[in-house]
Amino acid sequence: MSIGTVLSAALRTPLWAAQLATGAKNFEKNPLIGSQRLNRAGLHRKRAETAARITASRRKRLARDVPGEWLRQFEQNGFMVVPDVLPAPQFERMRDRALAWHAMRRDMVQGNAITRRMAIDGSMLAANPDLQSFLGAAPVRAAMRYVAGFDSEPLHYLQAILRQPGATDDPQTALHADTFHSSMKSWLFLTDVPPGGGAFTYVPGSHRMTAERLAWEEAMA
Repeated sequence: MSIGTVLSAALRTPLWAAQLATGAKNFEKNPLIGSQRLNRAGLHRKRAETAARITASRRKRLARDVPGEWLRQFEQNGFMVVPDVLPAPQFERMRDRALAWHAMRRDMVQGNAITRRMAIDGSMLAANPDLQSFLGAAPVRAAMRYVAGFDSEPLHYLQAILRQPGATDDPQTALHADTFHSSMKSWLFLTDVPPGGGAFTYVPGSHRMTAERLAWEEAMA
């Protein structure tokens, strides 16, 4: 091992240690987070338990403006389903303007799937008052913050997922957990999605940090 490698590792050690108190999750990029010895001793389990406890405390403070039925759905299942969240005329205007909007997009390819995204920015909102009204609605904003456990503005995108024939499977279709801590994603579908059309799949109740979930987290670490 060269002296440069040793010095580089020594300089990064405080940063690696500081990341233990954050949402950092990459087992490969941080040798402390990815240490089998530390994780056998309970490091990852402790991080998951602590994150769950902090999020639960934050949600108590963020729950007051969330509709009761939405809260009940989340507590039971880990997700909220709100059909017809907008009146039909407002939804149709919003959808038509969104689908007609032209702006820079970014594509991500994973297996046989192309995820195409366009950021929702100030110019798009100014041209689409119904979209701005929806994203600014108090119950919607409150629900997003409650699930995330953070009183902060989420990022919004227009997104389409396209399938390519003949390529490998999309890894996103395998059941997985994005992180060891709570995270929030939400979708407002602009078109109906049939069961065979790549509908979103979630395991009800998997948001709870149960003994079984903790054991799984520990095994993954």
